Amino acid sequence: MTGVAATVAGDRSERDITAAATSVTATPPRPGHLDGPGRPATATATAAAPTRWVLDPDDDHACVRALLALHDLSGGVVVCPAAPGSPWPLLAGHALLALGKDRRALDAAGPRRAPELLALWLRAEQIQHLVVLRAHLLRSATLLALDRLATTAGITVWAVAHGADCTVRGATSAAPVHWTAALVLLTAEPAAAGSRTATAAELYRTVRDLARRAGRTWRLYTERTLILPRDVRPGCTLGALLQNLTIDAYDPDELLLRLHATRAGLRDEGLHLALPALEDNPRLLGYLGPRFSADTLSRLRRLACPTAAGALTLARATNHNAPWLAETRAEWTDPHARHVCTYTGTWRIPPQARPMLRALFDDRAAHHDPPPALFLDRHGTALTGRRLAHRIGDAADLTGLRCGDAAHPTGKRYTPENFATPFTGAVVNIRAITSTPPSQAPSRIH
Repeated sequence: MTGVAATVAGDRSERDITAAATSVTATPPRPGHLDGPGRPATATATAAAPTRWVLDPDDDHACVRALLALHDLSGGVVVCPAAPGSPWPLLAGHALLALGKDRRALDAAGPRRAPELLALWLRAEQIQHLVVLRAHLLRSATLLALDRLATTAGITVWAVAHGADCTVRGATSAAPVHWTAALVLLTAEPAAAGSRTATAAELYRTVRDLARRAGRTWRLYTERTLILPRDVRPGCTLGALLQNLTIDAYDPDELLLRLHATRAGLRDEGLHLALPALEDNPRLLGYLGPRFSADTLSRLRRLACPTAAGALTLARATNHNAPWLAETRAEWTDPHARHVCTYTGTWRIPPQARPMLRALFDDRAAHHDPPPALFLDRHGTALTGRRLAHRIGDAADLTGLRCGDAAHPTGKRYTPENFATPFTGAVVNIRAITSTPPSQAPSRIH
């Protein structure tokens, strides 16, 4: 795909056009993935009692099975079995494993950093409840550390004591509850509005409306500046627009629906979006997305290093290579990780991938007077493109995810090209509709 003909004026138009897509959520939030700043508090969360004891006087296997079944990161509940007499760093490591971290990643971070990483990832994942089984066998110092964790991470710790002769230890401001009562409290559905999954028809209308607004902005800009859409040609403007409207897709069918709705919305404004015949090439469609499926998210969660997790997430979301990512500044990012601005446009981060960015922001904020760069090393120094490429490459190897050119430690810079072109080489273009549509444009995409 060729470069953008318009330079200064074109860069300004990119911000105007992509704003139409980033200003409104492209899809209603799915259950467990809120699109707003954070998960709303439930009736079971209580700031007055950060640590609550749960009693299992019969040491019943049914209790353990029922509590283990509650483990759900998207629902804000983590269940962690505790080894007898575990010191705090060891228990923190077990909790990180329950959060999906890989043992190799934890070994690389070191046991001393486990408590810090646990608090960071609990906040990033917006966990509300941490259930610790066999807590009556823990040391007093470990129980005190759990109390501090509940305060620093803003969660409720449920310490489970098994057996009739177990005594509740440590300071607690709430009376112990039987495990069946705790089960009811932990399974209470949060009264959160907007958690319904959109139907295909609703999603199509939403994406088409967003594409229509972006197309209107695009058309008005080209009419005002007398630059034809094929001359603006769309560069990262079209790439960022397609990214904003397709990055939330969970499966190939939803991706095709979003692309079809985008083309229909642009056509409503007199613009023709030419796409390759994706329905005939599953491999090409696989390069386009979905970028953050359930399997991809579980693999990203293996990473314990916030910098590696955030860099690999942004590489998959934007197709940028390491030198471009290294130039990203913290002030260009939304504090709630909803979008990231780079030199090539504004890129949306889907709700399911935002924990990786929140962890990156939280880790960066721990440095005293950090530089403007978004990616820092453990000493607070900005990472160069070469060093960041090595971080992304190691993260991709551990997770088994494809990262494209992001792991190449070169000085190469992408021209502002389409979202998919660096991977696929496909020609994706947009132009004004004429009486005879372009012959090379496919008639359908699904």
